[in-house]
Amino acid sequence: MNWINVDERLPKEWISVLGYMPDAKPFPPVRECYLVGESFFCPALRSYAPVTHWAEMPEPPKEGENDA
Repeated sequence: MNWINVDERLPKEWISVLGYMPDAKPFPPVRECYLVGESFFCPALRSYAPVTHWAEMPEPPKEGENDA
């Protein structure tokens, strides 16, 4: 996974990405979020969050991949 510092580049608005929030404790530091203007909104938290890095969403597994 390729994490991008928000000071280097921001994602396109309204596109779901993974956002890294190092100060999110006790919540998980990585959440789905999207850019609105210049701030990241995290639906699971129902609020804007201080994201320091973001990454594109990974591709889902192909059907049948890694089946036991």
